[in-house]
Amino acid sequence: MYALRVSNGTVLWHQKIDGSVDVPPFTLHGAVYVISYVGQNGPQYIYALRQSDGSVLWRYTSDGYFYVLPSTEDNSVIYIASPEGISALQASSGRILWHFATPGAGDSQPVIVNGVVYATSSASAGPGELDALRASDGRLLWQYKAATSISAPLVSNGIAYIASGRVTLTLAALRISDGQRLWQRAIDATFIQPLQLVDGVALTAELSTGPRLPRQTA
Repeated sequence: MYALRVSNGTVLWHQKIDGSVDVPPFTLHGAVYVISYVGQNGPQYIYALRQSDGSVLWRYTSDGYFYVLPSTEDNSVIYIASPEGISALQASSGRILWHFATPGAGDSQPVIVNGVVYATSSASAGPGELDALRASDGRLLWQYKAATSISAPLVSNGIAYIASGRVTLTLAALRISDGQRLWQRAIDATFIQPLQLVDGVALTAELSTGPRLPRQTA
């Protein structure tokens, strides 16, 4: 990890870390947080480095790949979805504030809205679940289960929109107060772009897995 002065490129400090980095680092309260991993099956780390000199403040380790969310509502907390479950870490020390165990590994980056953390997980080739957890203490508010893995939710106006499925995708709308499903709809797609909401309409597009050949005509 390198820190360079933008005016002239002078290296202010550099710090060697274990593993490879595939996501941009982020900063909170005078610290730089770097996520790295070793191999396909871990371990994976979060390094907290002092922003002024790059010294290591703390390191968090997981046995497998995890997703990290610096809180957008309380920037003293970092949320992690890992093979061990969902955890909230104190950003200044790396201390685990709370942990919620899940039956499978995290599928996507957690989402936090109005004091609630929404996190998805699934067992290998098995069912998936979306957990709504109180951000302050990790208490489970409600849980929604699907036959396959669930995408990270899009939360807006009291509703969480999700996608699930491996061959034919199913879109669903959940009431965030209790997780009650309001509607669901199957679409003929395998992979889709993240959902977007525009003027009360949910928009998405199929994600191509390769070039399509021109349609043959008789």
